[in-house]
Amino acid sequence: MADKKTSSSLFPVNFLTGISDGLILPLMVCIIAGVLSAADSRYIAWIGTGVSLAGALVYSFARFRAEQEEIRHNHPACSESERKQETALLTHIGIPQEIVKEIEKEVQKEKNTWLKEIKENNMGWESPERIRALRGAVHTGAGFLLGGLLVSLPFWVDTTVNHLFLSVSVSFFCLVLTGIVTVSITGKKLLPTIMHQVVRGLLAYGAAFFLAYILSVMLT
Repeated sequence: MADKKTSSSLFPVNFLTGISDGLILPLMVCIIAGVLSAADSRYIAWIGTGVSLAGALVYSFARFRAEQEEIRHNHPACSESERKQETALLTHIGIPQEIVKEIEKEVQKEKNTWLKEIKENNMGWESPERIRALRGAVHTGAGFLLGGLLVSLPFWVDTTVNHLFLSVSVSFFCLVLTGIVTVSITGKKLLPTIMHQVVRGLLAYGAAFFLAYILSVMLT
């Protein structure tokens, strides 16, 4: 039971990170499409939904590869073959054995420190199980998809309020909310975390509006 709990302990963090990213990228595309096109909002909603699905797949794969590499390079139980290759290379290029052994000792020390921090923070990498990377990918991809669908939803709704304004408002509300939840889980400082989320949104959406304006000028 303890191993199961540990291996899934990063679910909230992965999921919230995915949501945070999913709130931004699909809406940037929707902003550009909305500014450049006078098409029905449902058309923009389909664009946002499509970007959400594609982004979820890309982010899932990126998380999967990143966690695989993290384990392969840092976990003492998985990096033995890599250590032997590095040692052979150092020996081949003429590095004295005394220095090679000293380097090996320092590298092993760093790996043990990494593993100790992983255990202390209950990050779920104590056991180098293969499903760990797959689980993280699913959590992140699901979060991204949810974030993207949240900002696409206002474009599906019949409303007198401007759809872009409504979607951006929903995004900022959710960004602040995910920041608060992240703080409650990780113990980070509240204000800097929320400000980081808000500034990310401001920069991303500002860039999207600016790009849409530039494109509209070029196309007219």
